[in-house]
Parts: sequence; structure tokens; C-alpha cells
Amino acid sequence: MTRRIAHSAHHRGQLTVMLRMLGREIYSTYGPSADTGGLMINNAPTIYPYPGIEALIDGESRGGAKASLPGPGDKPCTERPDPV
Repeated sequence: MTRRIAHSAHHRGQLTVMLRMLGREIYSTYGPSADTGGLMINNAPTIYPYPGIEALIDGESRGGAKASLPGPGDKPCTERPDPV
């Protein structure tokens, strides 16, 4: 079970990096992302592209009508300390 969780997290990280290199916005998967306001500890929201299956099908059939994202906000979007 631990290997399965670690393996899935590894591939999620890979896909996130690839999407960022392509200039895509990253919506929430299991919680906030840098594009949805940063860290959960800073009360960043969880934002999904569509509220449900029907909205996804309707929005994508019209060329994409995803929810807008607020961006990282004014606080750091990482728990890493600032470089010295």
C-alpha cells in the first residue's frame, strides 16, 4: 500500500511539472495548488475546473469554460524557507 501511494504521488508530481512547463494552470487535486491560492495553512481554497460531470461535458463542448483561478496570492506558495 505504501508503495502504491508513493508511486501515485510521484507521477502526480511529474504531471504537475509537465503542465507547468506547458504554461497550463494547475487546479486542485487533493487540495489547494499554487494557482488556487497557495497553501492550505493560509486558507487557500480548493478549486476544481468544473463543479460536476454535466458542467464538464457542457463546458468542454463549448471550448472550455473552466472556473477562474486566483493565482498564488500574497503569501509564499511553498513551505520551503526563503533562500539566504
